[in-house]
Amino acid sequence: MSKETFLWVEKYRPRKITDCILPESIKNTFIEFVGQKEIPNLLLSGGSGVGKTTVARALCEELHAD
Repeated sequence: MSKETFLWVEKYRPRKITDCILPESIKNTFIEFVGQKEIPNLLLSGGSGVGKTTVARALCEELHAD
């Protein structure tokens, strides 16, 4: 992966759950987690490139977690 591609991907990665493109039912579940400020144990599964890392990072960013 080139440096330009890496920087573009990081620059435009969604920072909030509301910015992620997800099915509404799943997005609403994640929004509820953020509203409650509590995330249960989650297992995000799926193929490469579907947004597992992006969702995890967005949840952490919104809750100011590591």
